[in-house]
Amino acid sequence: EEVLSKEEYVTSIVEVLNCDEEFELSEAAGVRVRGNSTAEGNEKPYRIKFDKKQNMLGLHDGKEYKNWVLLKSNWNLVMDYMGFTLADVILEDRYYSSDCTFVNVYINGKFKGIYLLCEQNQIADDRVDVYEPKEGETQSEIGYLVEIDHYAKEGDEYYFNVDYLGAELTDISGKTNTFVPADYSIKSDTFSDEQREFIGKYINGAFKILYEAAENNNPMMFDEDYNVVSAEGVYETAEEAAAAAIDLESLAFLLIHDELIHDYDVGEGSFYMAVDFSESSTMEKLTFTAPWDFNWAYNDSPNRNFFACTFQPEIGESDRSNPWYIVAMKAEWFSEIVKTKWAELYETDALKNA
Repeated sequence: EEVLSKEEYVTSIVEVLNCDEEFELSEAAGVRVRGNSTAEGNEKPYRIKFDKKQNMLGLHDGKEYKNWVLLKSNWNLVMDYMGFTLADVILEDRYYSSDCTFVNVYINGKFKGIYLLCEQNQIADDRVDVYEPKEGETQSEIGYLVEIDHYAKEGDEYYFNVDYLGAELTDISGKTNTFVPADYSIKSDTFSDEQREFIGKYINGAFKILYEAAENNNPMMFDEDYNVVSAEGVYETAEEAAAAAIDLESLAFLLIHDELIHDYDVGEGSFYMAVDFSESSTMEKLTFTAPWDFNWAYNDSPNRNFFACTFQPEIGESDRSNPWYIVAMKAEWFSEIVKTKWAELYETDALKNA
């Protein structure tokens, strides 16, 4: 059967062969088309969902998962590979990024070309490791994975809007603009409207805390009901208040990554963040993680100007600016985190070898 649908999985046997014997595989799975712009071409990317957890070609230290991805860009496979490789160096195993390897793909005996086999961005042990609710759990104290998603209205995930306070500000390059609201998809399981409303309120609140800290030097925090209130008397500085709600280092690490690859999608989509409110949480702050989708990267010649943390030129009707980066870099204390991390990378061979 042909694999043509983005919604329906085709029952399949997935075989891995012509490799070391320890990696050979023949297992039942569903396969469907995935992606957005890349799915419109003749060479389509695919999502694999095994019936049982499997490892593929030793990726991610041999860990087993049901979900895997075959990426295929009509114009270049190297950009995704370089993006993931750089992420692996920059994030240092402290934050999740997909492992990957090149493979030859055949479907129904027909050669489809060279693809990039990689992991699915999802809640799972050692992927985005937050609490995943069981069906029927309706409490808000669960783990959430969300994505800025230009295609949110077209997908089947729940989504919410972040208005970025309708703020107008001047970025570090001197350009003044007003933030354009964006849709965020909830990429993890939710089972109640209360959960979906809660995470939407939380993300909007986290952005307000960052904005007030970086732009106005005004410390704010969440109260016990996750309303944003003054943090006067609780935190001595705006930096401390922002750091209590947001993993600033994770944001700085992803900013360095996006500054290097010059991705036109920097604020339009494939920008992931997660948080966990469960009792077993190891991600109590909003954490930026799981870099993804670099087929629009490396389109400009590099120069000495900032890229990801400044307002982007509009492409069609889309404003691809990333407000999280733009706001954070207005604060000297955040730019110092970026400088420190970059200096550490620059003095090692890790970045050169990547």
